[in-house]
Amino acid sequence: MSFANLSALGVVAGLLGLAGLLFLLQQLRIRYRELPVVTNLFWQQAVAPALARWLWQRFRHPLAYLLILAICALIWISLAEPVLDSSERDDRYVLLLDASAGMARDDRFERAVRKLLGDAAKLPASRKVVWVGASTMILLAPGEDPLLLGKRLEVLSPAASPSRLEAQLQHLAVVIPADQSTTVLIYGDTPVRQAVVDLLPSSMKVMRATELDMVSGNSGITALGIAEAASGAWGAVDVFVQVEKDADQKTILATPEITLDGERPDDIRTTAVGSGKTTLHDVPANGGMLVVTIPDDGLSLDNTARLRLPHRSAIQVQLSPSLDAETALVSLLALDPGIRITNDDVDVVIRRRGEEVGDPGIPALEFVPMAAQDAAFILFAAEDDDALAVQAEALQSLGLNQIDSSALASIARQPISVSIETGELRIVSVWQELLGVDYNFIRSRSFPLFITKSVRWLAQSEAWYPYAGAGHALEPSVGGKRTSLFSQDGNELDTIGVPVVPAQVGQLLNGAGAPALFVSLLDTLTTTGKLPLGEAELLTMFDEVFPPQLSPHTLVTWLLLLALLLLTLEWYLYQLGRIP
Repeated sequence: MSFANLSALGVVAGLLGLAGLLFLLQQLRIRYRELPVVTNLFWQQAVAPALARWLWQRFRHPLAYLLILAICALIWISLAEPVLDSSERDDRYVLLLDASAGMARDDRFERAVRKLLGDAAKLPASRKVVWVGASTMILLAPGEDPLLLGKRLEVLSPAASPSRLEAQLQHLAVVIPADQSTTVLIYGDTPVRQAVVDLLPSSMKVMRATELDMVSGNSGITALGIAEAASGAWGAVDVFVQVEKDADQKTILATPEITLDGERPDDIRTTAVGSGKTTLHDVPANGGMLVVTIPDDGLSLDNTARLRLPHRSAIQVQLSPSLDAETALVSLLALDPGIRITNDDVDVVIRRRGEEVGDPGIPALEFVPMAAQDAAFILFAAEDDDALAVQAEALQSLGLNQIDSSALASIARQPISVSIETGELRIVSVWQELLGVDYNFIRSRSFPLFITKSVRWLAQSEAWYPYAGAGHALEPSVGGKRTSLFSQDGNELDTIGVPVVPAQVGQLLNGAGAPALFVSLLDTLTTTGKLPLGEAELLTMFDEVFPPQLSPHTLVTWLLLLALLLLTLEWYLYQLGRIP
């Protein structure tokens, strides 16, 4: 037995104090007042009882003492709120309430909550109830009254997020001691992979507290992503949409409706690439909001998906006439639809070092004599750039990994290296001797790639997210400038440099002031209720497995009723004259 309000030592000390205090009170004699009487006939009767009241004389009324001690002891123990733990079972119980998007279907969440409230009152007080939704939190800690659970659940509802049951099981396997026998009860309909259950320790037993209902009558959007336009159009992207349904033969696969900034783009070509799979070609990359919807069905959370399109404007490049005459860069740059040769509103300058071409405060691709710098390629990152991040993406972003450095080094008779330095603005500095016919650099397949990627790196265009699904890491496009993401309450989400994994549907704010990024559900398990393979067959716990346990509230009630019964007995014995 344990106590909610006092320690066991405090309860014992209180009982001993009550016993001593009541004993002293029983031993105290009665002090009479002197009053004149007309006769002494009553003195013999008055003296005999009075002698029994003298302090430290023979204890003549043990029954009265025991009754008052029992009544006070019951009241004291009830104030301490005793909790009975079953000595026959050493198991610990962890009750997991699934609060993912799938539980919002029909009345599944309400039925799971009703079962949870009943079981929490029956199980030993060492049980723990955990909420498993977009985040996890303890709803009822060990020793807390089950009445608190109902109050806390009144303001909670399923979140628009994928199920985190498997992640929570893996977490419990780490934090619970291996020698501690633990029973995990799942209240929800999300299936669990057998591979996850097999990795749990043998001391952990996983059971279902509710029947596993199959998903029926539902279809939803499970994929929405963008990629570079297959047509090569710089200012457009291709969009992929996938709609899936459950295994119910009566469920009709819904046809998605597409809107862009609130209007239907009738001029966009679409191609069906499979059952429920559609590709939208050459969607304008103007930073708009693409919305995909299907008709309402059993679950509304997966019937709408949104994705922020990138904003891809042409890069304005100013080119030195001397370089064009030697390398025909105008013709080369004209092949890239994202680059425009101009002398107005310039974003990037291509020149020889020392030429008065373009504004000196604009990022530039400069060709310098070999004697002027040791490394063949030097990348000057701006002071606000992350030098380590620049170095990590340099080879891929600028196409330097495609250059035949061995051949160039044999001709130059010195190593071909890449160096990262810090400057006032971004500059790519390259040996101008590499443009000569002896090096064969400008006639290689890597030269156009290097030029166009260098222009993009110098322009520092914003990165865009090709996919934004709850529970999936956000990976920005390669080569663009990455900006910080913030939650709606202003907390920065990517402070430690790892990809952001949004927990649920909602908006993420862009630190650069760009339009907000919208996260959709896009979860096949939520929509279809089926795992791709290896679903675990968990046993279901029924009511008769665990007999009812007395809750602290019930124990206190019975203790107070027993104290009232003893008080009634004392009054009855007093009326009979059995006790003083």
